[in-house]
Amino acid sequence: MRDYMEIGTTPVEEECIQVGQDNYWFLMRQEAERYKVVLEKRFDSFGLIRFRIKQFPHDFGSYMEVCAVYNDENREAEMQAIAAQDNQPMTWSDDSVIEWDSIKDGYMDNEEEDIWDSPLELDEQNS
Repeated sequence: MRDYMEIGTTPVEEECIQVGQDNYWFLMRQEAERYKVVLEKRFDSFGLIRFRIKQFPHDFGSYMEVCAVYNDENREAEMQAIAAQDNQPMTWSDDSVIEWDSIKDGYMDNEEEDIWDSPLELDEQNS
């Protein structure tokens, strides 16, 4: 089944358009489209996800987010969505490309392990 993860509308350290700002819808859509293009270039090798702009309700009006859309019955597709969320650019000038094959093992290694079934390891200083 198709699912999605919210990514955002701007790189992590950049300012974003605020709900209620003058020309909000036009500026928000423009910002989201720009970020979608950045993400598509950055994660071009992630063949199991697509980036889409979705609208969400908010107390002060709706807002938009770029989302990674994936098939939740495909573990690798889900891991690509998580990796895209984890590896967002920090600034607009960050044009680096992330290759799925170079990070795949770090996301796929624990395929059989469920973190909720693992015992909690406490630091001896805090026990």
